[in-house]
Amino acid sequence: MAKITTEAAFEEHIEDVLLKQHGFFSAKQEDYDKALCLRPETVISFIRATQTKKWADYCELIGDKAQATRNLLNRIKEVVDKEGTLHVLRKGFDIHGGGHFNLCYFEPTNPVAEESRRLYQENLLHLQRQVKFSEKDEKSLDMSIFLNGLPIFTIELKNQISGQNVGHAMKQYKTTRNPKEPLFRFKRCLAHFAVDNDLVYVTTELAGAKTMFLPFNQGSDGGAGNPPCKIGYATSYLWQEVWQKSRILDLIQRFIRVVDELDDKGKKTNKQRQIFPRFHQLTCVRELGADAQKYGAGRRYLNQHSAGSGKTNCIAWLANSLATLHTPDAKPVFSSVIVISDRRVIDRQLQRTLKQVIETPGMLVNIAADDGMTSKHLKDALEDGKRIIVTTLQKFGVIMDSMGELPGERFAVIVDEAHSSQAGQSAKAVQKVLSYSSEDEKKDEEEKTVEDRILEELKHRGPQKNVSHFAFTATPKPETLQQFGTKKKDGTYRPFSLYTMRQAIEEGFILDVLKNYATYDQYWALLKKVKDDPEFDGAKAKSLLKQFVSRHERTIAKKVAIIVEHFQASVSTKLGGKAKAMIVTSSRLHAVRYRLAIDAYLKSIGSPYKALVAFTDTVKDAKDGKEYTEAKMNGFPEATTADRFEADENRFLIVASKFQTGFDQPKLVAMYVDKKLNGVACVQTLSRLNRTMAGKVETFVLDFENSAEDIEKGFQPFYDRVTLSKETDPNQLYNIRTDLDKFGIHEAKDVEAFAKLWFADKPKLALLHAAVDPVAEKWKAEAEEEQVDYKSKARDFVKLYAFISHLVPLRDTGLEKLAVFLRFLLPKLPAKKGELPLEVLGMVDMEKLAVRKNNKKDIGLKRGEATVDPLNYGGGATLTEEERQALSKIIEDLNTRFNTSFTEDEIMVIKQLEKKIGDDEALQQQLKNGSRHAVEATFQQVAKDAFEDLVNENFKFYKKVSEDNEVSKEFFARLFEWYVEGHSKSSPKKKS
Repeated sequence: MAKITTEAAFEEHIEDVLLKQHGFFSAKQEDYDKALCLRPETVISFIRATQTKKWADYCELIGDKAQATRNLLNRIKEVVDKEGTLHVLRKGFDIHGGGHFNLCYFEPTNPVAEESRRLYQENLLHLQRQVKFSEKDEKSLDMSIFLNGLPIFTIELKNQISGQNVGHAMKQYKTTRNPKEPLFRFKRCLAHFAVDNDLVYVTTELAGAKTMFLPFNQGSDGGAGNPPCKIGYATSYLWQEVWQKSRILDLIQRFIRVVDELDDKGKKTNKQRQIFPRFHQLTCVRELGADAQKYGAGRRYLNQHSAGSGKTNCIAWLANSLATLHTPDAKPVFSSVIVISDRRVIDRQLQRTLKQVIETPGMLVNIAADDGMTSKHLKDALEDGKRIIVTTLQKFGVIMDSMGELPGERFAVIVDEAHSSQAGQSAKAVQKVLSYSSEDEKKDEEEKTVEDRILEELKHRGPQKNVSHFAFTATPKPETLQQFGTKKKDGTYRPFSLYTMRQAIEEGFILDVLKNYATYDQYWALLKKVKDDPEFDGAKAKSLLKQFVSRHERTIAKKVAIIVEHFQASVSTKLGGKAKAMIVTSSRLHAVRYRLAIDAYLKSIGSPYKALVAFTDTVKDAKDGKEYTEAKMNGFPEATTADRFEADENRFLIVASKFQTGFDQPKLVAMYVDKKLNGVACVQTLSRLNRTMAGKVETFVLDFENSAEDIEKGFQPFYDRVTLSKETDPNQLYNIRTDLDKFGIHEAKDVEAFAKLWFADKPKLALLHAAVDPVAEKWKAEAEEEQVDYKSKARDFVKLYAFISHLVPLRDTGLEKLAVFLRFLLPKLPAKKGELPLEVLGMVDMEKLAVRKNNKKDIGLKRGEATVDPLNYGGGATLTEEERQALSKIIEDLNTRFNTSFTEDEIMVIKQLEKKIGDDEALQQQLKNGSRHAVEATFQQVAKDAFEDLVNENFKFYKKVSEDNEVSKEFFARLFEWYVEGHSKSSPKKKS
C-alpha cells in the first residue's frame, strides 16, 4: 500500500469513495482508445443496453457487427470533434443507416416516468487512474472520469504533505498538457480539475500558459478557500458531493454549456466558451430548488451575491430549474417563472443568457422587449404555457394596472437587484395580479361594501401562498433583509444564499477598489465684496457657499488639472493604452461645467483624449445663459453614450447620477469622485471600477469630497456577511397612529369619509380633494413645530404601512383607511417655508484655493459578520431654529474650516513658532521703523531660522511644510500676515 504522504495515497482515497459510495466502475488503461479518445467497449455496452433494437437493426444493415462498431465509434469521434462532448451527451448523434442514437439519459422531471427512469439508471461512470493520453509518449495524468465511455473530467492531484499543492497542479496543466492532444482539445472534456488537500481550481479550456483556472471552492468564514473538514480533507466535498452520479448528470443537463462569444454590439465572433458553474452558483440554484420543491410556493429567499458573482448565469439557471421543478406526484411546483429586473431596459446579457440556457422552444417570452406589449400579451403568455416570462418592474406595474383577471396559480418571481423599492406600489401590483383567483372573479359579480373592498385589497398583500420570491442583491438594506431574508430561531434575518464581496475579491472575480484610494483636502478662503454686513440663515448660507466653491471655475479648473495629470501619468498606459476613467459629479450643472473645463484643458495640452458627459434632461447655466443636454454636448443621441464610450479616444465619462449603477465597462481603471457618497450609493458607484479583464490588476480612486472614514463606513456592511438583528415591530403602526391622533389635525370621521369615496365603485377625484382639503387647511393653521412633527409622523406611517403590509397579513381595515388617507393628504402639506438666500452668492468671491492630496491608503475593511438594526419609524421631527449670522461670520467659519491643512498637534507647533517669532526684538524694531518690504525681508529670515530649529524636535511637521513648495509658500505668507496684523495693533504708530 502506498505511503500516506504520496499522491497515490490521495488517489486511492478518492477512488475508494467513488467506487464504493457512488457506484463508479474502475477503468483500465488497455480499455482506453487514445486515437478515438473514448472507451469503445463501454460506449457499445451502453448503446446495446439502452437502444437494443436500434443497435441490432444497424448491425443487421451493415452486415458485420465489428464494422458497425467501427462505424459508430468513428461517427462519435467525428461529431465530438466538431460539436464537442457536451453536445453529444445532451443531444446524441445521427449516423447514416442507423438514425439517431443517444449517449446519455437524464433524470426525468416527471417522477412517474418509469421507462425514462430506467434509461437514466443505465448511465455508466468509470474512474481511471494514471491515464496515458498520448500516442506519442507515455505521459499520464492522475485521474479521469468517463460517462458512458466518453471522458468528461480530467484531474491532477497534489498531496500537500509531499511538498506540492494546487499551484503545481495548475502549472502542470499549463506546461506539460498539450492542448493539441485529443483528450485536451477544447470541448472534448467538460472540465479539468486541479486539486490538493485544501483547494480546488477548474478550467474548461487548456491554452498553455494562458490557461485560466477559476476557484471551485466553498468559501470559508465569509472569504475564499474551504472550511476544515472534521472527517476528511477540506476538498472532500468534490468527490463526496459534486462527483455523485446524479449530480454529474445534473451538471451536464442543466449547467454546463457552450456559448458563442459576442462583441460589444452583441454580434457573434468566431470564438466559443464552455461555461462550468462556480461552486456557489451550483449550490445556490440547487438549494433554492430543493427548498421550493419541499415547501412549495409562498416562501421568500434573499441571495446576497456580490458583484462579480456571475449573477446573470445564476438567475438563468435558477429560472430554468424552477420552471421544470415537479412535486413527488408529478405536478409542476410553479405554473410560471417571472424574472423581474429593476432596470427600465432588461440587460442584454440577461436576455442572451436566458436564451442560451433555456433551449426548449416556446418556453421563454420577453414582455419588456417591445413597448407595445400589454396586459393581454402577459395573460396570453401565461395561458399559452410560456413557463418563463422576463420583464421590468416598471413594465410589470403598468401591465398590471390594466389587467382584469389572471389564473391564480403558483408563481416564482425572481427579482434582480432587490431593494426596498420592491416593497412599494409596483410590487403591490405584482402580488395583486398573481394572487387573483376564480374565487375573486365570482366576488367581482357581487355587490361589495367599502369594508369588503378594503379586506380584498388587504388580502392581496402580505406573504402570498401562491407566490415565491427569489431576490438577488449585492447590497441588502435592513428592509430587504426583512422582506426577503430567512428568519432564524433567534429572531435575526439572514440571506438564504451568500457570496460576499470579500470572497469575490479574494477569489479574484472582482478587484478591490479601496486599495489605491487617495483623498484630497480642499482649502479655500472667501472674500466679502460688499461694504455692509447682512445677516442670513447660517446653515443655508454655508451650504450655498460650499456649492459656490465646488462649482467655481477656479475649483473645477484646479481639479481638472489634477485629474488629467494623474490620468496621463498613472492610468492612460494601462490595458495596452486603452484604460478609461469616470468622473462622478454632484449635480447636472456640475457635470456640464466639468465637461467644458476638461475639454478646454485637454485642448490646451494637445491631448488626443476626449470626454463624454451623461446627465438627464436640460441644464441651463445662469453663468453663460446657455442650455445644455447630454446629446448636444456629446454630439450623438443619448441612447448611444454607453456604446460610444467604448471608442479608444473617449477616455473620460463625466456622470451626474447616470451610469453610477448597472454600468459595466471593464476598461474603467480610475474614478475621480467630486460628490458625497453614502451607504448603498457609495458601494454601487465605486463598484463600477471593480470589473476584471485581462491585464487589469489595480484601480485608482481620487476623491475630492469624501474621507477614507466615510468610504469605509459605506462599504463595511456589505463586505462580509450581514444579519438583521430583529424584525420591524408591526405595533409601531399603532403607536404612530396614536401619536397622529393626539395632534387633532384629522379626525376619525375625516378618514372614514375619505375611505368611502376612495373605495367606491367609481371614485371621483374632485370629491377626494374636497374631503382632504379641510384637513390640509387645519394643518396650515397649526404652529410650525406641530406642522413639521405631524408631517414627519404621517410620512413614516405611510412608509411603514407599505413595508409591513407586504411582510405580514394585516386585516385591520382602519390601518388601510388611514394609509390611503395620509397618502392623499401628504402632497397637500407644503414644505417648511424659507427660501435659500441666493443673493449671498453675489456678495462673495474666492480669494484663495488649494487642493492637496492626503497620503494614499488602502482602506482596510473588517472581516466578520455585520449586524444591522431595523429602521426606526415614528420618531417625528423638531423644528430647527433659523440661526441668523452676519455674512462676515459665515465666511470666517467657512474659512476656518476649509483653509487649514494642519492637525491639532501641528497647530500647537505653529503656536510655539509664532511665539518665538513674536518675541524677536530685532523684528519688532523693524516693524516700528521700517517699510512693509523691509519688515517682510527681516521676517522671512527670522521665521526661517525659527523654523529650522524644528528639524530635530518636530521633524514630521518640518518635512510636511518644507517638501511642498505650495504649502511652504502659503504657510510663511500666513505667518507674516499674522505677525503684521497682531503687532501693528499693539505697536505705537510712527509720527508723521
